[in-house]
Amino acid sequence: LQGRRDKLSDETVEEREARLQRMRDRLSGETDEEREARLQGMRDRLSGEAEEEREARLQHMRISQQDRRSTETAAETEARLQHDRERHREQRALEAATQSRLPLLQQRSVQAKMKKFHSQLASLETCRCSTCAEAFPSLRLPSGSTECAHCDRDKRTPKLFSTGNNMNPGPIPTQLQGLTQVEEMLISAVLP
Repeated sequence: LQGRRDKLSDETVEEREARLQRMRDRLSGETDEEREARLQGMRDRLSGEAEEEREARLQHMRISQQDRRSTETAAETEARLQHDRERHREQRALEAATQSRLPLLQQRSVQAKMKKFHSQLASLETCRCSTCAEAFPSLRLPSGSTECAHCDRDKRTPKLFSTGNNMNPGPIPTQLQGLTQVEEMLISAVLP
């Protein structure tokens, strides 16, 4: 294996291109069964490789790639980059097509949005207004007060929704206890 690596690292650009063209010609005529057998052989060979052998192989590949890129002309570099961009575009399109066939809740973009929603929801606190006893989800109370925005703006005495005005609804009915914040918001007529 090391001898083959040395031979490949010493080949000229023309020799490399001729070798790759021969390989392309040979691979273009293979059947699906032949291709799968070839790939399985590669997988078997690589799976039996020790960690040191794997690291040496990858290091050799990195060095070879750096050597090839250092001798590229500007036109070759641009052609390689254009080919990479097209390949990435095709991969993204294939991934998007694959993702769009999945059920909605299994799509990565939907899962990312759901994760973001849940993390933002978790950052909310349930605040309770000291005047009207209204509980509401919020990142913080307005201007650091202990009242909701509605009671904070209300300058009457007694305040409209205060206990002093006989507007406290009392304890929560047992049917409505244990609801999540989202469920409470869905059934409430108004969110202050």
